[in-house]
Amino acid sequence: MNQFIDTFSIFGISICILLLIRQFLALKKNTKNYLLTAILVCLLLISIFVNCLFNRSLDKYSFVYFLHTPFVFALGPILYFFSAKILDEKFELERKIIIIQLLPSLLMLLVYIYLQVIDRELLKVLIIDLYERKTQNYIYLFPLLGSLTVGAYAILSGYRIVFFFKESFYRKEFSVRMVFIIVCITLFQVTLTIVSVFKREEFFFRMISVTMTLILLFLYIVSIKYPEFMQELEIIIENEKYKKTVLGNLDKDSLLENLKHLMEVEKIFREDDLSLGILAERMKISNHQLSELLNNDLKQSFFGLVNYYRIEEAKKLLLDKKNDTVLSIAYSVGFNSKSSFNTAFLKLTSLSPTEYRKRFLKIK
Repeated sequence: MNQFIDTFSIFGISICILLLIRQFLALKKNTKNYLLTAILVCLLLISIFVNCLFNRSLDKYSFVYFLHTPFVFALGPILYFFSAKILDEKFELERKIIIIQLLPSLLMLLVYIYLQVIDRELLKVLIIDLYERKTQNYIYLFPLLGSLTVGAYAILSGYRIVFFFKESFYRKEFSVRMVFIIVCITLFQVTLTIVSVFKREEFFFRMISVTMTLILLFLYIVSIKYPEFMQELEIIIENEKYKKTVLGNLDKDSLLENLKHLMEVEKIFREDDLSLGILAERMKISNHQLSELLNNDLKQSFFGLVNYYRIEEAKKLLLDKKNDTVLSIAYSVGFNSKSSFNTAFLKLTSLSPTEYRKRFLKIK
């Protein structure tokens, strides 16, 4: 059983690395993506430490010891910043407040440098004590404090996310349900971590590894199967916000005509980085006003509208440009991956792009 858990732990590290690679390859210069990358780095280093602990290889790879602790302290504030940024794109913290919240992490980094560079003998003693489950060194309080910090920030972040949405959203909106699941699993993980630091028993540490791997696996599956997950979530949040606003005296007919021109004449949907904010800016209205216009007058979400135009254009190109690959057509109409194109195409036509091309080329 222990061997299986060890292998599962390595599997979790591999998933985390894959997620980081996807983040770097698809990284756009916005704060949310940087924060998500930072969260994955924290999880990766914590997973590596736990794996080395299982394999009793900390004496061999002593540089891993305590390396995770600064990142445990950093994980809480980063989670909070990330959740706040999701709920409010304009959310900003003063540099002074950011430094104060990350100060414990910086102090732990100094402790790590001290152990690794200045007092290697103490480092060896601490590693031996860890395996023999001794508690005479106060340094063991640091991981406990770090776990409690993550727990506090996770509860605060979870509270903000859960109570931002109405109860009905958990039954209807997939992306919000996924966020709710992630929040619950994270809180369970933090609770398990705190218990393990208190108990210092191998069973709890192994359970930490299992749950962390499950979280990473869940995130990886969501990122592959639902590549537009974050964008959909942002739109739902915008829709919640716009309920507090109105279009006022704006001419809806002119706005709808302008929207039609942008989509059908300028074909703005071909831009792969098109967002609610970019479209609203082109229409010279706010994000909230555009959301209200789409939902009330077109009965469409931003994501649904853009995908409709992209798929309609793709249907024409699949038949008119017989020698073009499905992937090149996907890119030309604004999708940034074949998987997201296939998912959207199947949803709107009940056929894959390849099946659609074969069926309708025969008719032609």
